[in-house]
Amino acid sequence: ELTSRPIICGDGWDSKIVSTSTGSALRFVASTAFTGAMLRDFAVAPQSAGGGTYGLEITLLPNGYVGDWLMDRLWIGDFGAQGLFLNNPANTDGLFTGTVRGGVITNGIKGVRLGDRLSFSEINVPGRGLGFDISGVPGSRLLRIDGCTIVTKGGAISFEAVEQGQLVNNHMEHPWYLGSYAGDLQTMVNLSNCYHCQVLHNRINAMHGA
Repeated sequence: ELTSRPIICGDGWDSKIVSTSTGSALRFVASTAFTGAMLRDFAVAPQSAGGGTYGLEITLLPNGYVGDWLMDRLWIGDFGAQGLFLNNPANTDGLFTGTVRGGVITNGIKGVRLGDRLSFSEINVPGRGLGFDISGVPGSRLLRIDGCTIVTKGGAISFEAVEQGQLVNNHMEHPWYLGSYAGDLQTMVNLSNCYHCQVLHNRINAMHGA
């Protein structure tokens, strides 16, 4: 667990962290301001498939926030829960002006009370659960998911209380070879209590083959 601004730059996916933890493999806790955080060009995986909880977790304590941050070309393996967990339990200023770009994030991305101007682009999201499970801070705007390939058993994208969200140019598919739909929402894309959102030029393939 790290409590200062993280900057971790690997040399590609051969720069690999193998976790034996029963919790999150990498956990960053912000009790003050993190600005300029950077995580790029490395891999993280559990020692055994399905091990631990989250591959990468950022949690905000009271008065903590993370702004102007980048995650680029990460490979996150098959953990017990989502590959990436962005967690803002209560703060008004939370996780904002950040980019997650490229790479592979297995079992999806969970974002609790995310803030303004966040971009998720060109990410391959395979796995068991819901691809993107995102809620917004009231009043925050401009969260964009663009050009991602989402092949997950529990549906592709859920937005809760997201304002001016954008879902653009994504490929969303149910992985029939892993069996039947296993989510709670009974849909591939769910928008609840959202407004002024755009859903444009996406491909949705929900079939379940033999």
